[in-house]
Amino acid sequence: KLLKEVQEQAPCVLALQEVDHYEDIASDLRSFGYEGMYLMRDGETSDGCATFWKTSQFRLRCHHKVLFSEFGLRNNVALLLALEPIDESLRMKSQYGRRHLVVCNTHILFNPKRGDIKLAQVRMLMEQLAEFSGRTEQMMTSDSTDRSSSEAPAASLPPERGAEAASSEGDGEQAKAAVVIAGDFNAIPHSGIYHFMAEGRLDCLSLDRRRMGSEAYHPRAQSPVAEYHGPYSNAHLRFTGSQSHTKLSNKKKKLNLAWEQEHLQHAVGKAAANRGDYTACHPYSFRSAYMHAAGAEPAFTTYHESAHATVDYIWHTPQLTARRVLMTPSLQQLPHWCKGLLSPEWPSDHMSLVCDFVMGAAKPITASKLLENSH
Repeated sequence: KLLKEVQEQAPCVLALQEVDHYEDIASDLRSFGYEGMYLMRDGETSDGCATFWKTSQFRLRCHHKVLFSEFGLRNNVALLLALEPIDESLRMKSQYGRRHLVVCNTHILFNPKRGDIKLAQVRMLMEQLAEFSGRTEQMMTSDSTDRSSSEAPAASLPPERGAEAASSEGDGEQAKAAVVIAGDFNAIPHSGIYHFMAEGRLDCLSLDRRRMGSEAYHPRAQSPVAEYHGPYSNAHLRFTGSQSHTKLSNKKKKLNLAWEQEHLQHAVGKAAANRGDYTACHPYSFRSAYMHAAGAEPAFTTYHESAHATVDYIWHTPQLTARRVLMTPSLQQLPHWCKGLLSPEWPSDHMSLVCDFVMGAAKPITASKLLENSH
């Protein structure tokens, strides 16, 4: 079923999460012209993230593996690749020279009550991504004067860690490589995690730590309180309070919103938390591909017996335009007997997200012209 889906959509780049039979999948995809790379979670788990690319269209230049456990942030992972277009139709050029594409594949922590870890993982990913992009940019620039080096083996670049480097990469973003992030963020649309990705900043004391991914974020409401059912339940949210804590001290806000200093150190970094700065930041201007092209996120991307929600996203930087996306079905379009996606007919409890990108500014195709989901 997975291979049939890949054949039907024929993506240039494919990002998979929760992969536990990588060698089998990689072997089959090679027959379709794909090469891949895999990063398994450490610890007792046996799954991980796998990214594949069409060898007729891209060449792997370098990669970086992010193990969040190395930062004390659980055993989730992210895989960063720098891909150089081979196919002339995919060439990405600007006044700065030839461009490459940075692809990030990740799976963020599920635990709904550990919003501090979720945010910390995403923030750390942004830092690692900015550093990796900067170093690959230097490598590609130096290589442009000696094209013979383009056939060298792909390198693993262990970026230097630090928030300062991440901040510097935000300057002149249009001059940098285009970035696409595909993954399971375990956060609903317009939640705190979603807002952080889209806006580049998040005031931690404006959200309950235990609901960073499961309740809608309203920046003007200092302490929104949502009643919800299940770990996501974006369809059932209703607010019972909005600005009742606007005048409370930070100390009282921490108490009411389940934040302790250790949690804030996770979320924004130790240095920022220790000086009383509880706003997490990243240097990118990301857009959600589905929001950009279709005007809304899918009705759901995962569906099982206990819950359904939108938790998977394709994010991209402004150098790319999301031209069209694969439409996912609504709940009303599912068979009445369907109690979840995972079945002999569908080998996953998540939907496929697919996006066609073009380099530079372009007008997205209207919703009526979007690809129809055949399932």
